[in-house]
Amino acid sequence: MDGTDTDQEGREGEGETPFLVLDGFSGTLERLLTLARAQRIDLARLPLGTLVDQLAEALRHAPPATPLGRKGDWVVMASRLLQLRSLLLLPAGSPARQTAEAEADRLRGRLVGLQAIQALAAWLDRPPQLGRDVFARGQPELLGTSVETGHEVDVVAFL
Repeated sequence: MDGTDTDQEGREGEGETPFLVLDGFSGTLERLLTLARAQRIDLARLPLGTLVDQLAEALRHAPPATPLGRKGDWVVMASRLLQLRSLLLLPAGSPARQTAEAEADRLRGRLVGLQAIQALAAWLDRPPQLGRDVFARGQPELLGTSVETGHEVDVVAFL
């Protein structure tokens, strides 16, 4: 790993996945998994040893503030990549490969469901606020004006 771990630390931020430099790919683990799910990257070219080594290095050198759940997500993402990659090792047309491909399709469906759940959790974490993000029916959106109720008093002076 000549120098990639320093690059990785510089490119890795909190809330992101580790940065990987593999044969034919350079980017985050999350991006690699997205490309693999969409079948836009040749998984047969992925060097498994390098992937595991870089993930282990990222886990060792992750900032202390990185939550354990985030690190667990990294391991799950990498294991899914390894599982998809291992399917390519089975002989084409064999019943074992067909079963494995069906399992991979089922896992892809679960990943799509997981993404929907994560998006919902993010939405629940920051719900829209009335008057800022959404407006009640019949009330106009006020742009740059302040609506404050104030009392005006006319003072009549008697002498």
